[in-house]
Amino acid sequence: MTKKLVASPAFRSFTSFMIQDFETFASMDDVIRFGLQLAERRNALHTSELEAYLKEILSPSVSDAQIGQLWNSSSAEFSADDRSIRDFLRRTLEILQEDAPNGVLKKKPIRYKADRN
Repeated sequence: MTKKLVASPAFRSFTSFMIQDFETFASMDDVIRFGLQLAERRNALHTSELEAYLKEILSPSVSDAQIGQLWNSSSAEFSADDRSIRDFLRRTLEILQEDAPNGVLKKKPIRYKADRN
């Protein structure tokens, strides 16, 4: 039996903005930035807290199954296989490191598929 991970407040906030209509965004990076920006708007400390939490849970000692279980117990409105969730969260961490090097998120525009014209 694998140890169940406990979601941090920042993770719960971020996943609450992972809506089922993610197909309306131009890319998965835009989905991630949407969630990050809204989570930071809810609580400015969530940006740095989420980065630290993701570093912790993305370590090799945490299995894909544990990460999948954590995601599926969140309020995110979409799901994927455990490995894909790890990849999605890894990309989220990369974006945090790119867009918030000092713990404050740069407000990059969110692109939608309709904006591609």
